[in-house]
Amino acid sequence: MGGASPTPGGGSFDTSQVWTSYGGWFADPKHWRRNTAIGFGIVFVASAFVFNQSRKMEKRPQFPHHGIPSQMWAPEGTFVKKE
Repeated sequence: MGGASPTPGGGSFDTSQVWTSYGGWFADPKHWRRNTAIGFGIVFVASAFVFNQSRKMEKRPQFPHHGIPSQMWAPEGTFVKKE
């Protein structure tokens, strides 16, 4: 079933001779650990900023029937008390 060779003349395909802009199949860029940590740090800071802004702006016109997680970190005046 399929006895043809992947390259002319037999042999296997040599990926070490292929140039690509992103580094090829076996990329190992300089300082990849540092760059990855910086990237995750930026994502963390941005997420914390968005979370904090969302927490400050949250308003609920009706008190929830059961406990919800945002009650733990929301400011006191966010939830309307049941009367």
